Amino acid sequence: MLHIEKDWDNITKAIRDAVKLVSSFGFSRENITSNNLIIPIAYYLKHIGLPNNFETSNSYIEDRKKIKKWFTLSLLKRVFSFMLDGVLKPVRSIIKNSSNGFPLKEIVEYFKGTNRH
Repeated sequence: MLHIEKDWDNITKAIRDAVKLVSSFGFSRENITSNNLIIPIAYYLKHIGLPNNFETSNSYIEDRKKIKKWFTLSLLKRVFSFMLDGVLKPVRSIIKNSSNGFPLKEIVEYFKGTNRH
């Protein structure tokens, strides 16, 4: 809890930025079946240093495409509808160990053969 309290401003910025990004894809609370879909995006944004212009910068076009694809696939496959820890922990680990953009390929590969890819 102390770690969360200490980093609260960055955590809330990451969540807000993730929501803003998902909104820019055309999603809203009416068509998102699980708010937990926002968590990996917020974690990724925090992981890369919370850039202020992520949703509009040309530097992040490829990342946005990959995030949108992951988000859409996860939403359609209802990835977050059960056993949340079975998704969040591995995705967090994959993001934490990535250093070259949003790790869509690695996430898909990890869950290949399951109903979560």
